[in-house]
Amino acid sequence: MTFIGQSYADPFLKQITVRVSEIRLLGFLYLCELSALLIVLALYRLNTKPDLLSFLASGAGFFCLGGFGIFVVSTAFIIHQLRNSRSRQLVLTILMNLITVTILMGSGELFIRIFSVQTPTGIEFGNLLLHPRSWQNLATRYINTRATASGNTNSPGPTYHVYDGLLGWTVGPNRRSENGLYVSGIEGIRSPRESMVFADHSATYRIALVGDSFTFGDEVSYEESWGHQLERNLGPEFQVLNFGVSGYGTDQAYLRYKRDVRTWRPDIVIFGLISDDLLRNMTVYPLLMWPGTGVPGAKPRFVLKEKQLVALNIPPLTAEEIVSRGSIRDLPFVEHDRNFHSTEWERPHWRYFHLSYLFRFLISWYPPWDGPREHVSDAAMEALARELLHSFVQLATAAGSIPIVVFFPDHSELNDSSSHATRHVPLGLRVMRDAGIEHTNLTPCLSEVNTSDRFVNGKNLHYLPKENTAVAKCLHKVVLNHLSKRKQRTGVLKTHTDVRSSQNRGIN
Repeated sequence: MTFIGQSYADPFLKQITVRVSEIRLLGFLYLCELSALLIVLALYRLNTKPDLLSFLASGAGFFCLGGFGIFVVSTAFIIHQLRNSRSRQLVLTILMNLITVTILMGSGELFIRIFSVQTPTGIEFGNLLLHPRSWQNLATRYINTRATASGNTNSPGPTYHVYDGLLGWTVGPNRRSENGLYVSGIEGIRSPRESMVFADHSATYRIALVGDSFTFGDEVSYEESWGHQLERNLGPEFQVLNFGVSGYGTDQAYLRYKRDVRTWRPDIVIFGLISDDLLRNMTVYPLLMWPGTGVPGAKPRFVLKEKQLVALNIPPLTAEEIVSRGSIRDLPFVEHDRNFHSTEWERPHWRYFHLSYLFRFLISWYPPWDGPREHVSDAAMEALARELLHSFVQLATAAGSIPIVVFFPDHSELNDSSSHATRHVPLGLRVMRDAGIEHTNLTPCLSEVNTSDRFVNGKNLHYLPKENTAVAKCLHKVVLNHLSKRKQRTGVLKTHTDVRSSQNRGIN
């Protein structure tokens, strides 16, 4: 009976042994494939380190070495198993593994491709931006944006702005935006009508406005803009010239003052800024900051060397010169752009891997980034802004003008100021305070405007008409106060006119 029991048990045990070998082989096959994937994902971070030793000492290097060890062991086991067995079942196990992996990867690839969408920034799967970004796609979209910009938006388009060899772009002379909301005169200044020449109009006091879109008055007509309302409130003795340009940083506004405003010899220069202007100072190519932008080219970029302002990228590239570059890395001074991260863009040696959306999905969960870049850090940004503001105040004062620096809160900062939550000092305001720059904070004035009359449903990015009225009212007092102080110091104004009588006459 024992002999008969053994004869039945031997085939059964042999079958169990074969099954165990199949499962073990299947497990090592999956382990081999997973370790290979881990090695590839780790090696993708290799060029973020200065050398191989630094890479091996990093987390990615640790995973690469660990994955390589697992890959070697699992591969050795698979080869040993195949050499010592001619079982047809083992071959079928390998085929089953390959079919399973192919189906899983193919399904994942197809799923991500179906639910990914093209955005101005790049391809997104849900809220995840798939790396790497394509320079060719961004350049093509940039050109198309400039070509198709029309009046269905509330921002001045490329028909209103022209390329400028110093500033990057500026308001074109004698132009009208496609939506008809913005008009410029002969001097390239916002005006109520085309062909207007501001130099032909004499005034006792001339006020120049310089800054970005909040100074320009985006999303409202000329008559509703705070610059025009300020002129109307001050009275016929005053002329207000609006040199604001949409999209400007503090650096471009500073250069516009030096080249275009000083020659007008204004009595007062109002320099407007928002917190975002400081970030724009760290930009060289606006299409990286605003992928849907239609501005006509690049912009200048200042750096501090031995506490002195040094201008880079002058003249800036035109739109045509930008898109003619074969790679984003070919753009001059792109490393000085805070929004440029080399590791998020295509790499020639990985181009075949980039064809897979599944691979791009995996590397985008924890994307590699460049190391710290001191020249685009927060500290560098704030130091540059302080120096630009100090230099503007010194230049304006030396030219005989009264400099008035004004802080415009954006919608989030204005909402925060009226909430009961912990209030954070806005970046632009904090930098001015740290620099010791005398300034006017418009937050209190704008906070008095009914919430229903500002930033309706978050759709508008700039001030609505009633907010412009509040700005004009607030700056009306500031202007007269500065003129009154000058009169007290000098004992005389241009026409010996009492400022108080002008104030009473100008109030509506």
